This record gives sequence, structure tokens and C-alpha cells, in this order.
Amino acid sequence: MKKALFSTAIIAAATAAMADFAVPEVSDVTFSQSANSHRCTIRYNLSSASAIVIVDICTNGVSIGDENLHYFTGDCNKVVEPGENKVVRWQSDKSWPGHEIVGNNVTAKVYAWALDNPPDYMVADLLAENTVTYYTSTNALPDGGLTNDVYRTDRIVMRRIHAKGETFTMGSEDLNSNDAQRIREKRHDAQIDHDYWMAIYELTGRQYEHICGTGRRGAYVYGEGGKEANGDMRPMLNLCYNYLRESSGNSGDSTYRYPNDPAPNSVLGRLRAKTGVAFDLPGEAEWEYACRAGTPAGGYWNDGSAYRLIFTQCNTSASGGAQNGGTGRWGIDANLSQLARYSLNNGQNNKGGWGDWWGYTDAASDLGKATAKVGSYKPNLWGLYDMHGNAPEVCLDYFKEDISEDNGAIISTDVNGDDKHVIRGGSFDSGPISCRSASRDSIAADHAYNYSGDLRGFQDGCRLVCRIGE
Repeated sequence: MKKALFSTAIIAAATAAMADFAVPEVSDVTFSQSANSHRCTIRYNLSSASAIVIVDICTNGVSIGDENLHYFTGDCNKVVEPGENKVVRWQSDKSWPGHEIVGNNVTAKVYAWALDNPPDYMVADLLAENTVTYYTSTNALPDGGLTNDVYRTDRIVMRRIHAKGETFTMGSEDLNSNDAQRIREKRHDAQIDHDYWMAIYELTGRQYEHICGTGRRGAYVYGEGGKEANGDMRPMLNLCYNYLRESSGNSGDSTYRYPNDPAPNSVLGRLRAKTGVAFDLPGEAEWEYACRAGTPAGGYWNDGSAYRLIFTQCNTSASGGAQNGGTGRWGIDANLSQLARYSLNNGQNNKGGWGDWWGYTDAASDLGKATAKVGSYKPNLWGLYDMHGNAPEVCLDYFKEDISEDNGAIISTDVNGDDKHVIRGGSFDSGPISCRSASRDSIAADHAYNYSGDLRGFQDGCRLVCRIGE
């Protein structure tokens, strides 16, 4: 094939007013194909600054689509240092089967993304050291994309949340049952001053093993039978704040309290060392902004569907207590059942007591009346899974009842003196009220160290973030 030149380099970079990094520049892009194979070669020069490089293939100026942009090797989908004659190889027959690459109508476009304005997806490979790649969509992910369970076990997929400078409404004050809950969910405006990546899935059992080893303490699943079907791909549980961020012993070390870096021997410290990425827990404003995915503050689940809660009358206020003084409970919600594993859709099966009021049965699926394999339900509008239900997610913030005057800032001071941190999202055994975007709860920072073989009450998991620019 004759060489086809494409001299226009498209640059996706922060503006000079907002950038702390120099703007990368691409030039002298060429595209050629071996005469004896389907192996194509793209060459380019990169100057001014390091950049995340993404390559697109076009026919007659139109992209062949992210779903066909696989089987690249070389200087793309990663951070590339400045220099001349950068080389990318592309196996066209595997990436775009059934199509011939012929003539000068095929060109390559090279996009150089500034490091403080990266593409929307980052993937950390847990089977290799310091191996991080970048993509513009989930369709561009190699090896079949999210249909491949490798992204639930051996790799961590992070979605960029465009939040810098955004103001949004936290809280709800809807469907609350008591004054304390109304205070903790008081509606208020919050601002986030940075973009960040957030994991599209909760941290799973297999991912945890890659980080910490098989002998480390924790639990795959809460439910009858312990590590059941799909256990490797269910949320890792029994993960408290101290264990995730501060130490591997039986108590926290204030040396590593946020905003300090995590302890080297903590889960997050080990993950940072393995990947070279500043992973952390989300602040609760970051968590709620990402969970809501642009949906209104009250009355909606995070895919934009409306609450469809049913209030069921109860005859007693026995074990477990009932909302509204024992007169009833908020029951099943058909829209939530599309989004979450929670108490009324094969979540925790309580036999007797207040569980009977919720309509529990002994009928179990292969998911075993416990957590579900991550990604089993619909994502929210930004492609994040299981933000409602499944595993409660630990946040950085100390718990504070009223955060309405804090403008979304991470609460880094223990205002209550009880060493409790925020958990968000509800769980597999929560009712729909606790699964709402605004619902807030707390748990002791070292609660999991009371572990004695029974995980009841020790259900917490986590979802990772990485703040862009750190």
C-alpha cells in the first residue's frame, strides 16, 4: 500500500488558563501498511510535553469507531514522553475483520491529551507493575471490553467524572422518617474543584487478592455458603477505613489520616505501589455527585427513573423496628430493582422477625441471597455500576450529622469524637430508603477488627477514586 500522510494533529489539552502542564504537540503523522501482512504502522513526533496518546483510524475522514480500535501496540494508550519517530503498530485484520486497508483513503489521527486533561477511561492492570492504559470509551477497551470479566478480576476500570467547577445539590429531605435523618440529608449546594476518576465497579474479591495476597483478612460475600458462585467478582467486604487506608494492624495510625497519603502496608498503599496511581477513597461529595450522574436531587434513582416506593403497613414494631413508629415499611421499588441488589431482590434473607414484613422468602438464586457479581444490574447515566445497593462504600469523611455549611469539603476532623466514617450507597440487605443517592450512614473506622467469623454487621466494601492532577 502507498503511504498516506495525515499532517493534522488533534490535541485535547487544558487551556493555558487552567493548565499546570505544558500543552503537548503532535506533528508529522504517517500511516503505512506492510505489503505482506495486515500490520499497519503509525509514526509521529511529540513535542513540548508528555502526553496520553490515543490513535484513531479513519476512512475518507470518518472514524471506523472505537469498537474497532483494538490490537494497538507501541506508543499509544499510555503516557508517552516527548520525542521524534514515535511508533504505533496496529493489526487491522484482528481489530477490523472483514475490511481491507487499501488506498490513500485510510489515515491515522493522533490525539495528544495533556496529563491534566486525560481521556475518559483509565485502566490499571493488576497482573503487572505500573501498567496503566487510557481509552476514550468502554467500546475501545481491548479483549471484548466490559463483556470480559477480566475487568472485574485482573484490571480496574476508572471513569473520569467531569466535576471541576460544578455546583450540585446534595441531600434530599424526601421520604425521611425522623428529624435526625432530615438533618443529615439537609439539601444544600456543594462544589467540587477538580475532576477525578471513579471505579465503575466496587472493588472485588479477586482484585483485592491481586493487591494484598490470598492470605490477607477480608471476606468475599456476606450470605449463606460464604464464598459462593462468582465470589471473585463480588464486592470485597469487611473492609473498614483503617484497614483500607491506615494500617494492617488492629488500630489506625493518625500519621496516615487523610489528607496524608495512605500507609504503605494498607490496601490503598499497596495498590499505589503496584500501579503508580494515587488511588484513594472518595469524599462523600465526590461519591454523591458521581452517583447522581446529573439526576435531580430528590425523587429519582441514578439512571433518571423516579422512585416507585410502596409503603406496607405492619401490625407490630417488634425486632428491627419499623419506620414511622412501627406502622409500616417502605417496600419494593420496581425501578430500583433494575439498578441494585438490595433486600427485596435476592438480598439478605432474614428468616422470621421483621424480615417477614418485607416479604422475604427462602427462594434463592445462584447469587445466594447476598451481594451480586459487580455489574449485574444497569449502570447509572455515567456508566457506574452498583452505586445503589450491593456493598456499602466507605468514604474519606469523618461522619458529621449536618454538612450543609461545608460546601462539599471532605470532613477531615473527627467532630463527634467517635472515630466514625461515612458509608454510602446502601447494601444488599438494605431497604430502598437506604439505597438512595442522598442516604448517609456511618461506621467505626476500625469496626472490622472485631471480626470473629460472623460477618453480620461487617459488610463494608469500597469504590476507588483517583483525583486528576495528583
